[in-house]
Amino acid sequence: MEGMTILGAQDKSSYRWWVDALFIFLILALCTIATYPQLESGDFPVHIGWAKELNENNFVLRPNILYQQLTIAFKAFIPFDLINLVTNDALADYFHAWYYRLPALLVTLVGYLWTALLLRNRFLKLAATELKHQLVLSWISAIVCMIVAPILLFTLGQRLIIGYINPNVWHNPTFSLLKPFALWIYFFVIDHWREKISWKQWLALGLMTGLSILAKPNFILSFLPALGLLLFLQTLSLRRLPWKLLSAMVIPAILVLAYQYVIMYSLNAENQIYMVPFKTAMFSAGNAINMVIFYLLSLLFPLLVSLFSCKLLRDRFGFNLVWLNFGITFITWLLFVELPHMSSLDFLWGPNLAVFILFVYCIGWLLQNPLWWKQQGWQTALTKAALGLHLVSGIVYSLITIFNPGRVR
Repeated sequence: MEGMTILGAQDKSSYRWWVDALFIFLILALCTIATYPQLESGDFPVHIGWAKELNENNFVLRPNILYQQLTIAFKAFIPFDLINLVTNDALADYFHAWYYRLPALLVTLVGYLWTALLLRNRFLKLAATELKHQLVLSWISAIVCMIVAPILLFTLGQRLIIGYINPNVWHNPTFSLLKPFALWIYFFVIDHWREKISWKQWLALGLMTGLSILAKPNFILSFLPALGLLLFLQTLSLRRLPWKLLSAMVIPAILVLAYQYVIMYSLNAENQIYMVPFKTAMFSAGNAINMVIFYLLSLLFPLLVSLFSCKLLRDRFGFNLVWLNFGITFITWLLFVELPHMSSLDFLWGPNLAVFILFVYCIGWLLQNPLWWKQQGWQTALTKAALGLHLVSGIVYSLITIFNPGRVR
């Protein structure tokens, strides 16, 4: 019997290894195919140009330069000189264009893989014991989270993603890099908000907070206020707040955001933030009716899950946190505008990421509560249809950007 138990454990371990290897290969292949056309379009060329400028001049006037720094670090480990030596410089002209493109692509793929692994581990932890093939379901759920898009099927003739809130885009490398940092911080907070953290955990959370801001500041700008407000509402006392947890985020946030503000709005005086309600939102959507419809189509699935399961969810800390985070960043998006570069829609990255985390939370909750998903009723059917439309829209969006890369529309 003991031998059979050991053999069964070995078979299970082998099964897990093959499933993990298969899905890692699949995710890397899909993300490579989707990202490769963007290297010469979208936002990649300008970010790659900043990496080159930073490497050659040791300075670039940009507030969030983690992507550029990682690109330079990856470039140092790619033996371009050896490749040119072996080929007698036959491919020098070809590789010259890839001295920065290739490491930029690798940094992006590492970000996607890290995101997928974080989601896989989280979903596997949340999956109910009665679910069969938990590992496979966890990977599939991770891929769904990384593909879903606003339900944009009705406006493909006029626009693709402009005007919607987009949880996943292929054209922006810093948004893809921010996701794993944001997920790590979100999962850490959900797991530790009730308990005292160690100093090692404090340092880890502080480091991840600082790096997330250097990748893109939008997540912390909404998540930290949402967390502080929700914790206060939970305790109704400043003294009882988990100050060690909060300080691990507040201290690096103040330091890095102050540095970024100086770089972005003092040294580069051309950029300024103004409070002009609905200006950018109306600019991107076209009119107020479009704005309401596009936003509803952007978060229909998490909205339906939340409405139809509010009695089960309303007292959950994670549920309140993800929606409060979305509310803060959505209000910020509606109220403020960055001029003169309004068309960059920089304040939209916060809602984009907030909707992504809403999808992550709702799909994780469904893995925890599969009986809700198996119910026979119009509410469940409507929720399934909404998720299906989000997924189909994400596939359509990805195919369009692969076969017709170019200016975001």
